[in-house]
Amino acid sequence: MIVGVVLAAGASSRMGSPKALLRMGDMSLVEHHMVALLPVCEEVVVVVGAHRSEIAALCNRERVKVIVNEKWESSDALESLRVGISGFSGVDCVVVTPVDIPPVSPADLRALVSETPPAVLSWKGASGHPVMIGKSEVEHIISNDVNGGLRSLLGRARSVPAETGDILCNLNTPELWSKYLDEVSRRK
Repeated sequence: MIVGVVLAAGASSRMGSPKALLRMGDMSLVEHHMVALLPVCEEVVVVVGAHRSEIAALCNRERVKVIVNEKWESSDALESLRVGISGFSGVDCVVVTPVDIPPVSPADLRALVSETPPAVLSWKGASGHPVMIGKSEVEHIISNDVNGGLRSLLGRARSVPAETGDILCNLNTPELWSKYLDEVSRRK
């Protein structure tokens, strides 16, 4: 069983508006992530905190579950991941993506999930997102036995070459979002 987790609990303070709700064409960023993950995942979990009502309203899809990180203000992405995966049993792999990166291409996602976990997408030697973790990493996260965040569990991860450097983008500010959209429009 492969579960996709979209981490969308943050306040988006640097962006000034909810990153999950940013529009890219006819869909929001969170919708793009769900659409990308659903073909390879049995279920997709969107972890929300701040802006939960607005984000949850966009997640009304078959095989998509919204889970609230009630401690979103005082926790980190690893805690949101823990909240997101703690209700599942029998999970073989979890594909994790923060909402504030560009949606992954279908080819990159297929390449990632075809690997044995843990695995990370990479571009020119730099690791990006999404990442895929397996049963061992899931157990460590659920038992709160992680020092150094998710990246510490990915030390032995297989590197999966990505099609573009988009997997390294971090869309945290209006300027970065605008720059990314300009780049996407130039590619067309």
